[in-house]
Amino acid sequence: MQSSTNKIDIYDLKLNARDAWSKLITTYGNYNINFIRSCENNRYELNAGLTIDNEKSNFFQLIQNLLTKFKKWDDIIINDITGIEDKTDKGIGNIIISHRKYNTIIIHFLKGHYYMEIENKKNNDVNINKYLKGSIKYKYIVTLLKKYEDINSENYLYIKYDSNLLIRLFVRVNIDLKKKLFELSLTKQFDDDTKRRMKIDVTNNDFFQFIIEKSKHNLNEYTFRSKNFEFLEKLKTLTHLNIEVPLNAKEIDFSPFFESNITSIGDDFLNGCNKLTSIDLSGLSNVTSIGRSFATGCFELESIDLSGLSKVTSIGDYFLYRCMSLEIIDLSGLSNVTSIGNNFLNRCKSLTNIDLSGLSNITSIGNYFLEGCLDLEIIDLSGLSNVTSIGNHFLYGCVNLERIDLRPLVNLTSIGRLCNDLSCKDKIMYTQNQLDILRINNQDILKDS
Repeated sequence: MQSSTNKIDIYDLKLNARDAWSKLITTYGNYNINFIRSCENNRYELNAGLTIDNEKSNFFQLIQNLLTKFKKWDDIIINDITGIEDKTDKGIGNIIISHRKYNTIIIHFLKGHYYMEIENKKNNDVNINKYLKGSIKYKYIVTLLKKYEDINSENYLYIKYDSNLLIRLFVRVNIDLKKKLFELSLTKQFDDDTKRRMKIDVTNNDFFQFIIEKSKHNLNEYTFRSKNFEFLEKLKTLTHLNIEVPLNAKEIDFSPFFESNITSIGDDFLNGCNKLTSIDLSGLSNVTSIGRSFATGCFELESIDLSGLSKVTSIGDYFLYRCMSLEIIDLSGLSNVTSIGNNFLNRCKSLTNIDLSGLSNITSIGNYFLEGCLDLEIIDLSGLSNVTSIGNHFLYGCVNLERIDLRPLVNLTSIGRLCNDLSCKDKIMYTQNQLDILRINNQDILKDS
């Protein structure tokens, strides 16, 4: 199972299946691939749909990257695979595989999500697909749910669930049935990806009390819906937080968060809260990692206090992306961060002052670092003295920068494409050793150097 957390020796490293798959595609299969999200520690997930150049299915491109002789789907009709039918349109839809052992395997390509379904039916299974679609199918499933007082890993096969059916039902059914589905989701039949897509509304006290009773189980992967963080006081076992807050919130009290046991923040925390003007996370002294798309699209955000995040070691992609009203940010408290993902503070067009002085543990910076920060005139990079690698488009589009002094980056060994303005060559200051590194990807900018 790809979401298994068991670590074994792969690539001479101790990796679980998800990490190993991520390393495979990001290291050997990333050409022209559209990625949609990272989990933590730079683990990426493929997007469904088309490739970066919009020429072919993203998944088809991945197979080509990994299997160099692969030109068409029929090329992998070997061994027990007897046929492949492509029913996708622009990378969205289904691939249907005929298999001698498993009968029919369906790979579903949805926007932002892939999943596989095996139609290998057992005699005691209820094959939902043979019933009519729509309300009749739904009512039939609900009837079966009511029939069993306790749905668990032993009897769940009476309904041929896949994770998407479970989630669709979870949204629609009443509280009593929702409790049964929640218990089912706790079983080994469903992985962490399923749990992340289940939304727990803590405003329903009956259901939330039920969750608390089950808190001896691992609730860390579920996504909670709440307008505040008071519910954390009742979930003492929670250490990882996935949460959706109202997008129209103008103020959020983070103080209940400060006294919790949360050590990691999941993807999309505060994503899209475009009315929020200030964020105070100074009390998050236990947090060690922040997921992807932290406070992305907080268009009216004017201030953020990150001073208490001294234990954070990793930050995902799109950190504070498109916070277009943010003028000043102090990152000096992030003293234990070792890597910065892609699109860090990208398109914060009003940013005029950024303090990087405490980031001496960072060794790598992803693509589009501070891209499109139009009002930024001065930047001191001396705090990044241990950085060894920088991705493409470093300071890309920062047209008002007076200079780009790379000389403090004494450990730099690789750097991608720099700013898009050819006149930026007059702004770049570098050592003689750095010049050869720069020329690899910036020959047109530095051709006269």
